[in-house]
Amino acid sequence: MKKLLLITLVLTLAMGIVWVPSVAAVEPIPITIHKTIPAGGPIEDFTFEAWRDLNNNGIIDGDDFLVGQVVITGSGTDVINSTVKGPMIIHEVLIPGSAYEQQPDQIVQVSCEVEVTFNNDVQVQEIGEILILKKDEDGNALFG
Repeated sequence: MKKLLLITLVLTLAMGIVWVPSVAAVEPIPITIHKTIPAGGPIEDFTFEAWRDLNNNGIIDGDDFLVGQVVITGSGTDVINSTVKGPMIIHEVLIPGSAYEQQPDQIVQVSCEVEVTFNNDVQVQEIGEILILKKDEDGNALFG
């Protein structure tokens, strides 16, 4: 077993991969997520996922695993309780056709309680259509 761990460590270092093993938490560690949207903005469901970033590259990839998720409707707060310690990627998932822009992932080190905030200061304008009807001074339609 020791040889296997040593070989894995040597290969990991030789390949330049930063690998951080998962460490189980003695008690669940709260990751508090705050979501804000502009006053009067559309109310939507926002899903937040906590991913354990095993290779510590800040990108959700095949080596990472989902620790937990919550859904926040509109502005609000919820908690994901992590059963592991280490670097986490907090990722926002928008509904299809959302009126909001995707917020960047946030990287946090979970060893004790942490808080993250995702702010949507402005909403995205939806694409619309303008129809122009040309009329003369008598209200008759003009061509062109």
